Amino acid sequence: MGYVENVVNRCLSYNDEMEWFEYKRGNVVSSTKDIGEYISALSNGAVMSGEPFGYLIWGIHNQTHEITGTNFNYTKCP
Repeated sequence: MGYVENVVNRCLSYNDEMEWFEYKRGNVVSSTKDIGEYISALSNGAVMSGEPFGYLIWGIHNQTHEITGTNFNYTKCP
């Protein structure tokens, strides 16, 4: 299993999102500024939780943890 799969499986093992990871589906982020704010919040949450990294994971439903896939393309954000 690869690094990304290990990270996703670890995150999916929790019942809820934590301060250091969050799930997103589709194009719910409207700008690169929003992405920057998410990354900043997740990195702060990771430090406070003693985690080496924070993760913003696209393509997973945040309540059911179902892997849904995504059509999000960060290069197309305004």
